[in-house]
Amino acid sequence: IDAFEEIPNVRVIDAGFFARGMNLQGFQMKAIAVVSSSFQQVLLLDADNTPVEDPTFLFDLPAFKKHGAIFWPDFCNVRSVSPQAW
Repeated sequence: IDAFEEIPNVRVIDAGFFARGMNLQGFQMKAIAVVSSSFQQVLLLDADNTPVEDPTFLFDLPAFKKHGAIFWPDFCNVRSVSPQAW
């Protein structure tokens, strides 16, 4: 954490502060990271997601502008979820 704090214009937040008293798992901390971000727009990618092109166009999509979020299923669960859900 100290190394990040030394980078100009970087703010480090103890996300655990928001989860005091809750028994959250690591993946559940992602939501806390997003809502505590100081950015106007946030792109959260799992470690198993690899963009093959610049993903900033996602922020200009009508769905993002309307809802403020875009979601897609994990690759391993695609067959078990109706395409209408996405």
